[in-house]
Amino acid sequence: MAAQFHGGDTGDDPVRSSAARVFASMGYDLASVHMLAEAAGVSRDVIEARGGKSGLYQEIIERFSSDSIAMLTEAERDFRPDEKGMHRFLDRALDFYLDHPAELAIWQHRRLDDAADLVDLDARYHMSSYRKIQGILGPDLMAVPTMQMFLSVLIWSVVGFSVGGIPDIERVVIRADTIEGRVRFRAEMHRLLDLVIDSLSR
Repeated sequence: MAAQFHGGDTGDDPVRSSAARVFASMGYDLASVHMLAEAAGVSRDVIEARGGKSGLYQEIIERFSSDSIAMLTEAERDFRPDEKGMHRFLDRALDFYLDHPAELAIWQHRRLDDAADLVDLDARYHMSSYRKIQGILGPDLMAVPTMQMFLSVLIWSVVGFSVGGIPDIERVVIRADTIEGRVRFRAEMHRLLDLVIDSLSR
């Protein structure tokens, strides 16, 4: 059974929001114009006028990338490369990305070669956010292998938690759409960051 996504773009565009949920659940390759129209409650002509399946997909990714860059730009204004500053930056990133589960699921599908014919999207959008994060942290921090590994682990942890949750010892899934789940996940990511900061100070 496909996962159900109730998040996604929260702007004033119901067609884009519903399309994000369809792509998150089905992936680009399995989605159809009919599915997108039915999910949005509009005719196929409305979807085709937005560029069809491909047009809506690219629009969703472009909007997510734009919002991500805007968040990172705002965070950059008061960022300091010290312990407090790095934890504050982590909180801002977690708040933003965990509020966009559909978009994170779409990127996860892409890692499995979904929409493989749209080859330029990663370079144009996904990598732009990563390069922005690199610029904020600065060349000294980014030159440290431990920091490089932390960012990779953090990204995949956020995507995995947002999309599938984390099973606890009793096999109860801790989900990202619950307060308890977010509190526990946030605490663990901060603990991981503390380990990285400690290693940097040695």
